[in-house]
Amino acid sequence: MDSVLCRWRVARAPTGFWRYRRSLTVRRVNADENPLTTRDQQVMSLPTLVLFPDGWPVLTVVGTRSRTRLLSEVDAALAD
Repeated sequence: MDSVLCRWRVARAPTGFWRYRRSLTVRRVNADENPLTTRDQQVMSLPTLVLFPDGWPVLTVVGTRSRTRLLSEVDAALAD
């Protein structure tokens, strides 16, 4: 796994992401300061989390989620 790009106004990795600490990296990108990245990733709403294992987006989560639901979605995306 290369990285998790935790994008746009997320202050820190969501609680519970510690379990991925050896295989993932969390990054934050400010949409106002990086409009080209926002456009390239087709971000239409904030907050958006994009998961990039092996450099390709496999999961895009738009909006808020409960911690349980978010971690379940990430687990499922990484299992594929």
